[in-house]
Amino acid sequence: MNCMPSASDFWRSQAVRSMHWLTGCKRRKSAPIARDSNPPEPTVQPEPWARRILKIRPVRRSSVSNVNAVDSFADLASSYCSLIEHHEEYSTESFVGRIREILPMLYYQALKLPDVESTDEEIRREISHEEWSRMFASLQRKLGVNDLYWEIYDPIKTDLDKPVAASLSDDLADIWRDLKDGLSNWSDGSPTTRQQIVWNWHFSFHHHWSDHVVDALRAINWIVEFYGVRDDENDRRDSGSC
Repeated sequence: MNCMPSASDFWRSQAVRSMHWLTGCKRRKSAPIARDSNPPEPTVQPEPWARRILKIRPVRRSSVSNVNAVDSFADLASSYCSLIEHHEEYSTESFVGRIREILPMLYYQALKLPDVESTDEEIRREISHEEWSRMFASLQRKLGVNDLYWEIYDPIKTDLDKPVAASLSDDLADIWRDLKDGLSNWSDGSPTTRQQIVWNWHFSFHHHWSDHVVDALRAINWIVEFYGVRDDENDRRDSGSC
């Protein structure tokens, strides 16, 4: 009996996933950045735009850490988006391996993003739904048989959710879209624009794409460690019995 999820299983699951996200997503007020009563003198001074974005004073070591965290995240987000946009240059096995390496680092750096206040500035959306759909379809072709997997939406519920079909290409494309909009506006952005981008990255991570990261990593780990990455779309995994 074939236990692999099908494309129809995946699309049915999207309605369930969207409902869970809409009911569970709550906008939180940003907490102020902690300040020490007697901060030590830092050895590195943050750039002026960073001090204005994060509303910090240059004499704080903790503030310097926040600035470095934003820079590190932006660099890593740029690397991730570049990998997604150039996925056709890699074999399926090489691409999956690179994704497996970068997703844990992206998750770690996102946890270090400062919880700044929103400026309520509207950030221009660079990725349209049509562009997202094209990227999603291209990633599906690249991943082939490795794309679909089963997941439990809420693993903590005591009454046990039923498994739903999920897609690695959907995970990767959603992360790409959430990061790309901020990156496209980062280099030429004003201090208030950059502050809003940091807020957007922090909010979208905690309320959306962090879930895509951990779901994708678990599926990729099983593919690599227990099945092996398949380049041939016709080479189906022998899933055994359900």
